[in-house]
Parts: sequence; C-alpha cells; structure tokens
Amino acid sequence: LSLNDLEVLQDDHNLLYTSEYLGRLASTTRFMARSPLASGLLGGRITAETTFASEDHRSGWLKGERLEFICSILDEITARWQTPLPTLARAFLLQNDDVHQTIFGVRRADHVTDIVDQLNSERVSDEILCAIVDHYQSRIESNENLAY
Repeated sequence: LSLNDLEVLQDDHNLLYTSEYLGRLASTTRFMARSPLASGLLGGRITAETTFASEDHRSGWLKGERLEFICSILDEITARWQTPLPTLARAFLLQNDDVHQTIFGVRRADHVTDIVDQLNSERVSDEILCAIVDHYQSRIESNENLAY
C-alpha cells in the first residue's frame, strides 16, 4: 500500500500548521482537515497569559515562551488585517480546494451558526490568506521549539 491508495486522509491543517500531505495526494484521495482552530489558538480568546487546567492536553505544551511567541504572531495578524482570527482560520480551510472536508469541533450552537454564517458570507481575500501562511507560518515553523 501507498499513501495514494487511501480513500481519505485526515491530518491537522490550519493557519499555523500545513499538513505535509496536502499537495502530495492522488486526485482520488480526499483530504480532511482537523484542528481548524489550532487547539483554540485561532479562536481569538487565548492570550499569552492564558493558563490551562492540568487535565487539558494544552497544559503540557502550550505555555511560557511557546505561548507568548505564538500569541505575538496572532496579535500581528489581527492588527494587520483587522479580521477576527476564527474568520481567517475557517476561510483558510473552507476556501481551499485541496481540503475536501473540515472537522470542526463544536461545543455550542453558536459555533455551528458561525460556520454556517461564514459559508454564506463574502470570501476572505486569497491574497490575505496566502500572506498569512507565507509569512507567519514560516516564522512559526522556523522556531521548532516554539511551533504549534
């Protein structure tokens, strides 16, 4: 078997992390993006001062210098484009033809409403989404110890 024998491949894929498999799959393999809000980082509520309960998986890795670094980049994105992070994060996946499905984790009815509203709203400029990925994602990936 090879990667291209799969009917569906699911992997993390979001504004902070691009799946290594995207772009390498056969046209017959569907790609499902998971973690669209990057474990909550793109939800717009986490700050450099956020702490997580010990039972939260993020408590072991999303803290200190890593959290500060990622939040500083997210602050730059928000300031530059004046668009809420969740809107940018959802657009990055919903407007990407290589992403066949996105797995959104929803806890409240307003999460579903936000997704549906975005599907029915104006697209975010592809230029903005590419700029975010090209500039900010490369900064995150170049700091391996601080990456998402």
